[in-house]
Amino acid sequence: MCEFRVGFATVNINPDLGTPIAGYYISRYAKGFLDDLEARTLALSLDDTKVLLISLDQCYTEAKLASRIREAVADATGVSPENIFLSCTHSHTTPCIHPGETVEFRSQVETYVDFLCRRVADTAVLALADLKNARMGF
Repeated sequence: MCEFRVGFATVNINPDLGTPIAGYYISRYAKGFLDDLEARTLALSLDDTKVLLISLDQCYTEAKLASRIREAVADATGVSPENIFLSCTHSHTTPCIHPGETVEFRSQVETYVDFLCRRVADTAVLALADLKNARMGF
């Protein structure tokens, strides 16, 4: 019989104050938080196969950054990058994570991207540690 297990974790990914915010055609910078930004991971395990479904409170992400996040998660968890799926909530009040768009803040954005990769890897590790026996049905 197959062993199906599920785990979940969430971590905070709030940026430093002053970090450029994406989503509009005017310059905006983080100056406080109404609601925390989060990364959430749902871990699914069926026998020896593991899959991670990761949701980020971000406006969007490009393929290059998605690959970087997948590699960070794979390094931290041992899960194959092909089994790591990312989605974004498309919030217009999240950090601008593309340094080319904010040249004058490149170092601050790169610092946030490094932080984001580490925190997403953390949530994946925590979700895998939370795996519990589960059932599916309809």
